[in-house]
Amino acid sequence: DSVTNKSYFNPFPTAYWGYTSSPLGKLHEPVSVSMSYSRRIKRPNYNILNPFITYYDAYSYQIGNTELNPEFNNDVELHLAWTQHMNLTLNFSHTENMFNQRITILPNGVGEMKWVNFGTCTTFGGSLSLTELPIIPKYIKNSDGERERQGAWLSLTVNGGWYRSVSKSNAKLPDGTPEYKMTSQYGSLGGTLTAMLPKDWILTADCNWSSPMTIGYSRNEASYFMNFGVRKMYMKKGLIFNLNFQDVLRSTVYSSHNLAQGDGVSSSYRLSSRNQRIMLSVIWMFGSQQSQRHRRVGDMEELNRLSAGNGVGS
Repeated sequence: DSVTNKSYFNPFPTAYWGYTSSPLGKLHEPVSVSMSYSRRIKRPNYNILNPFITYYDAYSYQIGNTELNPEFNNDVELHLAWTQHMNLTLNFSHTENMFNQRITILPNGVGEMKWVNFGTCTTFGGSLSLTELPIIPKYIKNSDGERERQGAWLSLTVNGGWYRSVSKSNAKLPDGTPEYKMTSQYGSLGGTLTAMLPKDWILTADCNWSSPMTIGYSRNEASYFMNFGVRKMYMKKGLIFNLNFQDVLRSTVYSSHNLAQGDGVSSSYRLSSRNQRIMLSVIWMFGSQQSQRHRRVGDMEELNRLSAGNGVGS
C-alpha cells in the first residue's frame, strides 16, 4: 500500500488584445488582429495514475504512475483575419511536465509501458485557413433587377499548418545536459469541397493529411483520411436528411515508434482501425430556438479525469 499527497498553488493568467481596422483594399474589408496569452493546467486521468498492471499480451503491459505531476502549458497566439475567407494564426507554446509513455524492455524481454512526466516541449509555427473560397460563384437578381453575387455553387475550404518542436527530458546526464533531446517538424493539410446543387441538395468531400510527428519519446507516422457526404433539405430547410460515408479510402492506420530505448533495441506498434461507416441522420427543426451557455464546474472536471481518453484531463 502507498499514499501519495500532491499540493500545489499556481496562478493561471489570461491576457487578450484585439484591434480591427477601417475597411481596406478593393474589397473594403477590415483587418482584425488579436494577440492572447494563457497558462493552463492539465491533470492526469485516473487510469494513468492507477498503479495496477494491465496486460496487453504475453510480452507487454501498462502500469500507472501515482507520482505524476500536473502538466502546465504556456501559450501565445497571434491571429490575423481579413474578409470572411482568410485566417492566419502564429503560435508559440511551452509545456512543462509533459505526460508521455515510456517503454522499457525488461531483462525477460517483456515491454513495460509506464506513464512519466517526460519533461518540456516547446513548439512554434503557424496555420493558414482559407474558408469557403468561391470556385463557381452564384448570382441572383436583387430588387432593382441587378445581378449580384450570393454565395457559390462550388466552394473550397483549405487549411494547413507547419510547426517545429523541441522536446527535452527532465532526466539529465552527468554533465547536466538532457538525457533525451529531439527536434522535429510536422504539419497537416486538409480541405473540404462543397457543391450547392439546385433543389437544396448539398454534396461535400473532405480529406486530411498529417505528416510524421515526434513528441516526447513517441514518433507517430503520417496518416490521412477522406470522407464524403450528401445532404437534402425539405420544408424550407426545416427537415434535413444527412448521409455520410466515413474513411472512404479505408486508410485509417496509426503507426508509432518509441524512441526511449537503448542501442540495438526498438519498439513500435501499428493500429489499423476499420472506421468505414455509412451514417444516416434526420433533423427536424420546429418552434423557436434559444441559445444556452454551459459552465464547467468541479464535478464535470473530475468526471472528465475518469475517462480513458489520452491520459489528459482538462
